[in-house]
Amino acid sequence: MKTPGKKCLTLERPEVNPLEDQGIISLFLKRSENAIAETKQKYGRLLMKIAYGVLGSKEDAEECLSDTYLKLWNSIPPANPISFTAYAGTIIRNSALDKLRMRNKSGNTGTTLPLDELYECIECSGGLDSYVDESELSGYLNRFLGSLSSEERILFLRRYWYGFSVNEIVVQTGMNENRVYYLLTKTRSALKEYLEREGKSDG
Repeated sequence: MKTPGKKCLTLERPEVNPLEDQGIISLFLKRSENAIAETKQKYGRLLMKIAYGVLGSKEDAEECLSDTYLKLWNSIPPANPISFTAYAGTIIRNSALDKLRMRNKSGNTGTTLPLDELYECIECSGGLDSYVDESELSGYLNRFLGSLSSEERILFLRRYWYGFSVNEIVVQTGMNENRVYYLLTKTRSALKEYLEREGKSDG
């Protein structure tokens, strides 16, 4: 079986502030110079966190962040995203994943990252055949997220979308560290079983 590899996944995400989102989108659509400044102020730290969660390198993450601001300016308009946060988050995650691929080809793999945990789970799910493409895999993951409890879904997204460490999740949620580890392990195991079932049902 050919493993899916490091895909550019687009997961649905929670905690969008629609007022801030629409306000920033409006600035981009008007070609206002304040669009980038507002993006940096409201979402710069979050976008940086997403990139760092993929790359584990502040310098590389900062490069992705600069690229993301330029891509946002060049793509809105004509793009008019429903959720600016999800749109910007997807751009910077994909940019970070591209940089990670290049870094891995050069032999500089760095440390274990949150996405490594997720992809190990995906790549070990023998039920998926070699023809699963990027959009299909994203669809599998989004449907899987819909099957989780609110608590499990929040932990999953904070770890694998935002790239927060377990310690950061503990501080954010007030949960016991052992419970966070337990639920993340349980959810990864459930994802592996889900992908195996989906692969068999599609075969």
